[in-house]
Amino acid sequence: MKPILPMSEFSKPPRWADRFLQWYCRPELLEEIQGDAYEIYYRDLKEKKIRADGRFIWNVIRFFRWRNIRKTRLEKYSTTTTDMIKSYLISGFRNMVRNSTPSLINIIGLSIAIGIAVTVFVLEDSFYHLDSMHTRADDIALVVNHIKDGDETYKSARSPHPLAEILKNNTAVEKVARAGRTVASVRVGELVFKERFVFADPEFMEIFDFRIISGDRNTLAHKDQIIVSEAIATKYFGNTDVVGQPMSIKFSEQHKYEFTIGGVLEDTPANSSMYIDILVSAPVWVEMNKDRINDWSLLLGSNFVLKKPQAAWSALSSDLDQFRKFQNEADATRPIQKVELLPLKEVAAASWDISGSMSWSNSPASMISLILIAAILTLIACFNYMNVAVASVTTRLKEIGIRKVIGGGKREIIFQFLLENLSLCAIALCVGTLLAYYLLVPGFNQMFPVKIEFGVSSWQMAMLFFGGFLLLVAILSGAYPSFYVASFSAIKVLKGKEKFGNKSVFSKSLLTMQFALSITSIVACLMFIAASHYFERLDWGYKHDEILVVELQNSHQYEEILSQVRLSKNISATAGAMRHIGYSEETTNITYEGKEYSTKLFGVGHQYLELMNIRLKAGRLLNESIASDKIESVVVNEKFVKKMGWADAVGQSFVCDSVKRFVVGVVEDFYYDDFYNPIEPVVFSLALQENFRYMVLHASSGKLLAAEGELKSIWKKVAPDEPTAVSFQSNAFQNFVRNSKANNKIMVFVAITSIILAAMGLYGLISYNLTRRLKEFSIRRVFGASVFEVFQLMSGDYLIIVVVAFIVGAPLGAWMMNIILASLYPTVIPLAMWPYVVAISLMTLMVGLTILSLFGKITRENPTNTLRVE
Repeated sequence: MKPILPMSEFSKPPRWADRFLQWYCRPELLEEIQGDAYEIYYRDLKEKKIRADGRFIWNVIRFFRWRNIRKTRLEKYSTTTTDMIKSYLISGFRNMVRNSTPSLINIIGLSIAIGIAVTVFVLEDSFYHLDSMHTRADDIALVVNHIKDGDETYKSARSPHPLAEILKNNTAVEKVARAGRTVASVRVGELVFKERFVFADPEFMEIFDFRIISGDRNTLAHKDQIIVSEAIATKYFGNTDVVGQPMSIKFSEQHKYEFTIGGVLEDTPANSSMYIDILVSAPVWVEMNKDRINDWSLLLGSNFVLKKPQAAWSALSSDLDQFRKFQNEADATRPIQKVELLPLKEVAAASWDISGSMSWSNSPASMISLILIAAILTLIACFNYMNVAVASVTTRLKEIGIRKVIGGGKREIIFQFLLENLSLCAIALCVGTLLAYYLLVPGFNQMFPVKIEFGVSSWQMAMLFFGGFLLLVAILSGAYPSFYVASFSAIKVLKGKEKFGNKSVFSKSLLTMQFALSITSIVACLMFIAASHYFERLDWGYKHDEILVVELQNSHQYEEILSQVRLSKNISATAGAMRHIGYSEETTNITYEGKEYSTKLFGVGHQYLELMNIRLKAGRLLNESIASDKIESVVVNEKFVKKMGWADAVGQSFVCDSVKRFVVGVVEDFYYDDFYNPIEPVVFSLALQENFRYMVLHASSGKLLAAEGELKSIWKKVAPDEPTAVSFQSNAFQNFVRNSKANNKIMVFVAITSIILAAMGLYGLISYNLTRRLKEFSIRRVFGASVFEVFQLMSGDYLIIVVVAFIVGAPLGAWMMNIILASLYPTVIPLAMWPYVVAISLMTLMVGLTILSLFGKITRENPTNTLRVE
């Protein structure tokens, strides 16, 4: 029995679970089942309430069985209910065919919105379930270090090489694999290209389930063998049957190797966050770095840990603390604050904030933006459906009246219309899914350098999304029309006295909300496009249009190229650099007044700053003829001066690399990285020619392409075994530009979709108003009103709706997009007015065209015929 005890709120089981039990349980079994559940609950309550609540809920769910469920009278009429539902579906189908125009509008509108929602779901589900295809994914983690660098803290996926040996000895660890990325030149016959490599321990292929389609999975155990992907095999040999084929790889002038292909890797699957082209055995990397391999201060490749199935990650804490101690003793300038074991399934989502991660990353703001786009378009489509559904009710008034007269109540009418709506939404879901499969997902893959396969991580996730989304859309779009129809009076309907649509305030409110959401999305999209255009026109802080860059393998190449271009008419100036703006920079720490600060360091040659058109603000630039400039003089940017709090920077000093440096000049801030990252303090110092890794050349006026061709010819002579290393400085941020253009295409598509959906909703409401006011317009025409006056009367209300929607939607879209832009870009983007002007113009034009498309019905209708019916 259920015990009768005084109970406080704390000692009661969850109320909703108890009520659920009372609702479904058969009366003759309730007392016994509820009594047992309460008895177990009070016994568990003595230990812990959370456990007691959880077990009570489990027991309630466990007893939810067929033999325990309360029998209802619906069982007696199951056949009748089935026939009724069948009748409703047939009636709904016939009505859909009879009213093909509004039905088609609803299906098209919902299909477009659902297709976009399905596409976003596939993208989000794919991204947040990356790497789940590995059998032991739950037991794999990446070592991530939280490092204090100057006055900042960042996350790094790189760890010292000796760490793996420590972790391997831990009893909780099954395997450890080191892996690191690099780029090198590959030669096969006459083909020479730069390729991406991954150095990895043999255990890498044991921890991860990347599939080998031919050759030996244990290839990495052999130092002279490599594994290549299908794409690489096809690129160099024309087929994938390449096991045993030779491949020459040049990592540097000192490190050239001849390898044999020991295995072919299936191209990286879409559900992997790590892209692998070529795998090289880690011992090769060890040999190349043997002088520093045991240096704890060097954070090199990543460490992936596979724990034993029953072990806990906490068992590794002592070894990780030991590693942190060793590393901090070796390099006190960048102390590790925390060592984290990041589960493999979370690596991709977190990679955007982790330096040196091997996984591709995406900003959370981008993922949230996609969800917001799908949600807004779905709401617009649902409002569109409601307006069109209400407008089409005029053709079914007699059917509704007859159903009510023969005994149909509000509940039955509501159920009928909701069921019909659910059927229509199911059709839209199927069409939208096909649209996503054949058009939207492939289109996304073409715009971005990723491959997303149309699929779902699990059937449970598919059922949850598609089932839940179908019900959500059906309820959002069909609830108001169903209740609206059910509220009609049967007598008034059959007598023709039902004042249908006399009160259209709610319908106009729906249209206003739909327009507001449309304007929100249009303004937001146009603001994003405006931001992209702003960055396209943004001053980089130097003139980059006529500059060419050559990436060098060694300093000898610099001298050889220089000797051949000195007399060239196509090139006006040259300079060298160890680190080059837009291509590479070095992060270091400087000390000023006892405090450490992180800064970017560029070692450059004589005349580099002049050639790059870096603008001097105070002092002078570096001069090779001044002896002190070679040792201690530096030039800093405005951000550096602001960070130090100097009023006059020239003459100030700080310590960098144990050398006291003196500021001789200040230059204006400039962009050395893409626009996703903020401008940080920068230091320029003179570097020795033997350390140059870049050659920078300024083309003569109008001779940029000629200079490029000349440099490529020279490069083939200087480095015949190397792929062309000549590029334009203006292409330094080409990845940013490519992504920006792809994002712009998405925004244009969303804006156009919003306008189309809004037009559909407007079409439905105008059709509804024409039906309601056709006699009024006819009377006005009989009494002498012109066609233009009738048009003004029709359009006046809608223009007011557009204005109200703009007042609500434009600020909302601007606010939403400002938040997104602030999370993507550190630069404050000035407000542009044209997105607002374009948005209101597009919506006004859409309203005008939609009204004109239906205005012909009034002009063609003979007022006499219309009024004769009355």
